[in-house]
Amino acid sequence: DGWLSKWQRRFGIRIKGLQGELASADTEAAEKYLKEFKEETVGLTPDQIFNGDETGVQWLCMPDRSMVHEKELRTPGHKSNKQRVTALGTANASGNLFINVI
Repeated sequence: DGWLSKWQRRFGIRIKGLQGELASADTEAAEKYLKEFKEETVGLTPDQIFNGDETGVQWLCMPDRSMVHEKELRTPGHKSNKQRVTALGTANASGNLFINVI
């Protein structure tokens, strides 16, 4: 327990997530996709199977948590700034070919 924890307890301050969009995983859809993927990739080598994922850095973003008094029931959210730099990273399943696009 450092000074911040003690200060928060003394003044009834806690960290709460801001109210906003909810995200959840659809496990049923994931299982269906995995089955279809296995069927589609029959006969392919790992050199022929690629996966890619994008990542981004958002500019001028507001924090997603805030310190509030313990009696506060909700913390107001805000509209996100959409300015971002996006990069796409792609590699094959064997790991011998990587492609990065910004």
